[in-house]
Amino acid sequence: NQIVKANYHQMFFGNKESGKTVLLYRLVREFVDEYQYTRRIPIYFNLEEIGNKEIETVLKEYLSFNTSELNNLIQSNDIVLLVDNLNYKDTGDNIERIKKLELFIEKNPNVKVIATGDGDISTGVPPIDYIEYCKIPFKSLFIQNLRSKEIKSIIKLWIPNEDKIKMDDRLDKMVSDFSSFSLPSNAMSVSLFLWSTEHSDRKPINNSVLFEIYIEIILEKLNQDNIYRGSFDFTNKIQLLASIAQEMLISGGDNYSLLYSDYVRVIEEYLVKVGFHYESDKIADYFVRRKLFAKFQGTRIKFSQSCFFHFFLGKRMEFNPDFREYVMAEENYCKYIHEIDYYTGLVRSDKDLLETVFERFKKEFSKTDHVFPQLEGIWDRFFIVKLKSESEVEQEIKFTSAAKTTEIAKIKEN
Repeated sequence: NQIVKANYHQMFFGNKESGKTVLLYRLVREFVDEYQYTRRIPIYFNLEEIGNKEIETVLKEYLSFNTSELNNLIQSNDIVLLVDNLNYKDTGDNIERIKKLELFIEKNPNVKVIATGDGDISTGVPPIDYIEYCKIPFKSLFIQNLRSKEIKSIIKLWIPNEDKIKMDDRLDKMVSDFSSFSLPSNAMSVSLFLWSTEHSDRKPINNSVLFEIYIEIILEKLNQDNIYRGSFDFTNKIQLLASIAQEMLISGGDNYSLLYSDYVRVIEEYLVKVGFHYESDKIADYFVRRKLFAKFQGTRIKFSQSCFFHFFLGKRMEFNPDFREYVMAEENYCKYIHEIDYYTGLVRSDKDLLETVFERFKKEFSKTDHVFPQLEGIWDRFFIVKLKSESEVEQEIKFTSAAKTTEIAKIKEN
């Protein structure tokens, strides 16, 4: 309600899969339901998906309005823009789209914007690119991780009504089970956790395994039309999806999309390579009906969720040593944080990768080692953390890098 009533621009930052898009979808509903009070029509669009269109064109297509009708709405202060994926990343197409949005707001200052973007909520500070380049005067807000109370409230909606004492015991047990696994504390993970525990005997010990269970359920267990179930099994499907993800990465299309014809071609080439004589069109349609892919810009196709794209690239690292080597190259690995995260959750015995990352970690932080002697005995509460032994003896105080301590704490937590 406060978001809907606010008379200023709002920017919501959150981690991946924290519910940013769902928030905007919900706001569409809120603005429609409360139209008699707000008198504003919500217009949702994903900035990454508008291509080279002008903002006015996007709005006209959304509303099915002509130019005159749209101008009347704007002049009477009757619209609010709900903009998804407003990320100030340094890519040519993205910068041009942001400039178009900023120019539109400059020309129409009465139009309010509610936007979402990726950001590390643990810092409590917006991304540096956003701070440097954003020209729209947003109020910055952060979508925090769920707490135990909120996780419990979601689980309560899932389980049937029963005796209050039994329900409380069951809730506590399910919250404890969820907390015992290395899963992100967001609504998507809680929902997938509940769904997987209902349909699978496997334990979702981390986020990667949780996604694998989820994919297995939607491909193998829920549907009656599981194509080629006897011979084209779950492993075959996963390897094919991983190949499609790599092809999407290589093609570099908008939102890592492929032309539908290229999507079918990749499937056909995989089937020929492994010696299966199946209909590639039928498999292509099957993946779309399973909601793994979605149509995009009319003639293109992309993964329906960005997390699916990252997950299947992680699986490609598992299946293809050459691709794993490419991702882990020193000039590349920082670009593939999510893929490495999924891969290491699935392949927990890759000691070489762990040692490689740790050595690079030490190398990066060694650049600050020369500062420590100059700061000996100084405690500034920001750059240096003062550590005492249990005896609290002053002579036993040690100083260490706060940044390094924070990173190690994050690693332990994850």
